[in-house]
Amino acid sequence: MHQKILVAIDGGEPSQRALAHAIALASRTGGGNHLRILYVLDDALDQSELIAEGNAALAEAARTVAAAGIDGSEVMRPSSGGTIASAILAEATESGADLIALGTHGRKGLRRAIVGSVAEGVIRDSGVPVLLSPQPRD
Repeated sequence: MHQKILVAIDGGEPSQRALAHAIALASRTGGGNHLRILYVLDDALDQSELIAEGNAALAEAARTVAAAGIDGSEVMRPSSGGTIASAILAEATESGADLIALGTHGRKGLRRAIVGSVAEGVIRDSGVPVLLSPQPRD
């Protein structure tokens, strides 16, 4: 089963749900699993605000993973002039992930307006399975 799961988060509810699903998968498949939690800094937005949001989101996710008794690590990386999807895929390749989990929608602003563009880019170009967690229906 999946032993190295990359979970891309942005602090929004869909990404929190993706993390919960990844934890459930890792818990069901026994020991030896590792969750790598990723927050991508969008170069187009204010970096100081994003870094603070990213640190808070990563810390909360790390606490959730630790409370579940799952081995985990956190990383923040810039989009480096590329897309958020390409940064997620690069991290998946570099970390040897065999599953990518993420939410279908961004948390706010432009990320939320471009419905599913990051998820679509990850699905289109991923060489590993992708688990998507949708926005809850109202």
